[in-house]
Amino acid sequence: MYIEKMKAKQTLTSDDVNSIVSAMKTVFPTKSDVEQIVTTKIDEKIKLLPTKSDVEQIVTTKIDEKIKLLPTKSDVEQIVTTKIDEKIKLLPTWASFDEKFKDIPTRAEMEELIKNLPTKEEFFSRMDQLSGEYQKIDEAETLHTGTLSAHEETLEKHDERIKALERRKASTPTPISSIS
Repeated sequence: MYIEKMKAKQTLTSDDVNSIVSAMKTVFPTKSDVEQIVTTKIDEKIKLLPTKSDVEQIVTTKIDEKIKLLPTKSDVEQIVTTKIDEKIKLLPTWASFDEKFKDIPTRAEMEELIKNLPTKEEFFSRMDQLSGEYQKIDEAETLHTGTLSAHEETLEKHDERIKALERRKASTPTPISSIS
Protein backbone atom coordinates (compact mmCIF):
# COMPACT_ATOMS: atom_id res chain seq x y z
CA MET A 1 0.00 0.00 0.00
CA TYR A 2 2.82 2.34 0.81
CA ILE A 3 4.41 1.61 -2.55
CA GLU A 4 1.19 2.43 -4.35
CA LYS A 5 1.10 5.84 -2.64
CA MET A 6 4.64 6.43 -3.79
CA LYS A 7 3.78 5.54 -7.34
CA ALA A 8 0.96 8.05 -7.29
CA LYS A 9 3.32 10.86 -6.25
CA GLN A 10 5.37 12.48 -8.93
CA THR A 11 8.33 13.43 -6.77
CA LEU A 12 9.85 11.89 -3.68
CA THR A 13 10.62 13.85 -0.59
CA SER A 14 13.49 13.13 1.73
CA ASP A 15 11.05 11.57 4.18
CA ASP A 16 9.88 9.31 1.40
CA VAL A 17 13.43 8.29 0.62
CA ASN A 18 14.15 7.65 4.32
CA SER A 19 10.96 5.59 4.54
CA ILE A 20 11.96 3.57 1.44
CA VAL A 21 15.48 3.02 2.83
CA SER A 22 14.16 1.92 6.22
CA ALA A 23 11.68 -0.38 4.45
CA MET A 24 14.51 -1.78 2.37
CA LYS A 25 16.56 -2.33 5.52
CA THR A 26 13.80 -4.47 6.95
CA VAL A 27 13.32 -6.41 3.69
CA PHE A 28 16.94 -6.61 2.41
CA PRO A 29 19.73 -7.40 4.83
CA THR A 30 22.83 -5.30 4.93
CA LYS A 31 26.35 -6.64 4.51
CA SER A 32 26.86 -6.61 8.27
CA ASP A 33 23.51 -8.40 8.72
CA VAL A 34 24.59 -11.10 6.24
CA GLU A 35 27.99 -11.43 7.93
CA GLN A 36 26.31 -11.70 11.32
CA ILE A 37 23.83 -14.32 10.02
CA VAL A 38 26.59 -16.33 8.31
CA THR A 39 28.85 -16.11 11.36
CA THR A 40 26.01 -17.24 13.62
CA LYS A 41 25.15 -20.16 11.33
CA ILE A 42 28.81 -21.16 10.98
CA ASP A 43 29.25 -20.96 14.75
CA GLU A 44 26.19 -23.18 15.21
CA LYS A 45 27.56 -25.70 12.68
CA ILE A 46 31.05 -25.55 14.18
CA LYS A 47 29.54 -26.27 17.61
CA LEU A 48 28.17 -29.50 16.09
CA LEU A 49 31.65 -30.54 14.87
CA PRO A 50 33.81 -32.49 17.30
CA THR A 51 36.78 -30.74 18.79
CA LYS A 52 40.28 -32.19 18.80
CA SER A 53 39.76 -33.43 22.35
CA ASP A 54 36.39 -34.96 21.32
CA VAL A 55 38.10 -36.86 18.47
CA GLU A 56 40.91 -37.98 20.80
CA GLN A 57 38.36 -39.14 23.37
CA ILE A 58 36.32 -41.03 20.72
CA VAL A 59 39.43 -42.69 19.25
CA THR A 60 40.76 -43.57 22.71
CA THR A 61 37.39 -45.02 23.72
CA LYS A 62 37.16 -47.10 20.53
CA ILE A 63 40.75 -48.31 20.92
CA ASP A 64 40.11 -49.18 24.56
CA GLU A 65 37.00 -51.14 23.54
CA LYS A 66 39.03 -53.06 20.93
CA ILE A 67 41.89 -53.63 23.36
CA LYS A 68 39.43 -55.09 25.87
CA LEU A 69 38.57 -57.71 23.23
CA LEU A 70 42.23 -58.74 22.86
CA PRO A 71 43.46 -61.53 25.15
CA THR A 72 45.73 -60.52 27.98
CA LYS A 73 49.00 -62.24 28.78
CA SER A 74 47.26 -64.28 31.47
CA ASP A 75 44.49 -65.25 29.00
CA VAL A 76 47.10 -66.52 26.52
CA GLU A 77 48.96 -68.37 29.29
CA GLN A 78 45.70 -69.97 30.44
CA ILE A 79 44.78 -71.02 26.88
CA VAL A 80 48.24 -72.46 26.23
CA THR A 81 48.27 -74.26 29.58
CA THR A 82 44.81 -75.71 28.92
CA LYS A 83 45.80 -76.92 25.45
CA ILE A 84 49.04 -78.43 26.77
CA ASP A 85 47.14 -80.16 29.57
CA GLU A 86 44.67 -81.59 27.03
CA LYS A 87 47.54 -82.92 24.90
CA ILE A 88 49.31 -84.34 27.95
CA LYS A 89 46.14 -86.24 28.88
CA LEU A 90 46.33 -87.96 25.48
CA LEU A 91 49.88 -89.19 26.13
CA PRO A 92 50.24 -92.66 27.63
CA THR A 93 51.07 -92.89 31.30
CA TRP A 94 53.68 -95.21 32.76
CA ALA A 95 50.86 -97.40 34.04
CA SER A 96 49.30 -97.72 30.58
CA PHE A 97 52.77 -98.29 29.09
CA ASP A 98 53.45 -101.04 31.63
CA GLU A 99 50.01 -102.55 30.95
CA LYS A 100 50.58 -102.61 27.18
CA PHE A 101 53.99 -104.18 27.38
CA LYS A 102 53.52 -106.44 30.42
CA ASP A 103 53.73 -109.59 28.25
CA ILE A 104 57.11 -108.65 26.79
CA PRO A 105 59.80 -110.55 28.70
CA THR A 106 62.58 -108.75 30.49
CA ARG A 107 66.20 -109.18 29.48
CA ALA A 108 66.75 -111.81 32.18
CA GLU A 109 63.63 -113.70 31.10
CA MET A 110 64.77 -113.57 27.46
CA GLU A 111 68.21 -114.92 28.39
CA GLU A 112 66.51 -117.72 30.34
CA LEU A 113 64.33 -118.52 27.30
CA ILE A 114 67.18 -118.59 24.79
CA LYS A 115 69.82 -120.34 26.88
CA ASN A 116 68.63 -123.72 25.55
CA LEU A 117 68.88 -122.62 21.91
CA PRO A 118 71.93 -123.82 19.96
CA THR A 119 74.76 -121.51 19.08
CA LYS A 120 75.24 -120.39 15.50
CA GLU A 121 77.94 -123.00 14.91
CA GLU A 122 75.83 -125.78 16.46
CA PHE A 123 72.83 -124.73 14.35
CA PHE A 124 74.74 -124.75 11.06
CA SER A 125 76.46 -128.02 11.95
CA ARG A 126 73.07 -129.63 12.63
CA MET A 127 71.64 -128.15 9.41
CA ASP A 128 74.56 -129.62 7.42
CA GLN A 129 73.94 -133.00 9.04
CA LEU A 130 70.17 -132.84 8.27
CA SER A 131 70.90 -131.73 4.73
CA GLY A 132 73.17 -134.73 4.25
CA GLU A 133 70.55 -137.08 5.66
CA TYR A 134 67.91 -135.55 3.41
CA GLN A 135 70.14 -136.08 0.38
CA LYS A 136 70.57 -139.73 1.33
CA ILE A 137 66.82 -140.15 1.73
CA ASP A 138 66.23 -138.43 -1.60
CA GLU A 139 68.75 -140.69 -3.34
CA ALA A 140 67.19 -143.77 -1.72
CA GLU A 141 63.75 -142.67 -2.82
CA THR A 142 65.00 -142.17 -6.36
CA LEU A 143 66.46 -145.73 -6.30
CA HIS A 144 63.25 -147.17 -4.84
CA THR A 145 61.20 -145.32 -7.42
CA GLY A 146 63.28 -146.93 -10.15
CA THR A 147 62.94 -150.36 -8.51
CA LEU A 148 59.20 -149.89 -8.05
CA SER A 149 58.75 -148.94 -11.68
CA ALA A 150 60.72 -152.07 -12.66
CA HIS A 151 58.47 -154.15 -10.37
CA GLU A 152 55.38 -152.57 -11.88
CA GLU A 153 56.61 -153.41 -15.37
CA THR A 154 57.28 -157.01 -14.29
CA LEU A 155 53.81 -157.26 -12.70
CA GLU A 156 52.20 -155.93 -15.87
CA LYS A 157 54.08 -158.51 -17.97
CA HIS A 158 53.00 -161.30 -15.59
CA ASP A 159 49.42 -160.08 -15.74
CA GLU A 160 49.51 -160.11 -19.56
CA ARG A 161 50.94 -163.67 -19.58
CA ILE A 162 48.32 -164.91 -17.16
CA LYS A 163 45.53 -163.43 -19.22
CA ALA A 164 47.01 -164.94 -22.40
CA LEU A 165 47.23 -168.39 -20.76
CA GLU A 166 43.67 -168.15 -19.53
CA ARG A 167 42.48 -167.25 -23.01
CA ARG A 168 44.29 -170.21 -24.50
CA LYS A 169 42.73 -172.64 -22.09
CA ALA A 170 39.39 -170.90 -22.50
CA SER A 171 38.80 -171.47 -18.94
CA THR A 172 37.69 -169.11 -16.33
CA PRO A 173 39.94 -168.45 -13.49
CA THR A 174 39.37 -170.60 -10.46
CA PRO A 175 38.94 -168.71 -7.25
CA ILE A 176 41.76 -169.16 -4.80
CA SER A 177 39.48 -170.35 -2.01
CA SER A 178 38.31 -173.36 -4.04
CA ILE A 179 41.86 -174.52 -4.78
CA SER A 180 42.69 -175.62 -1.29
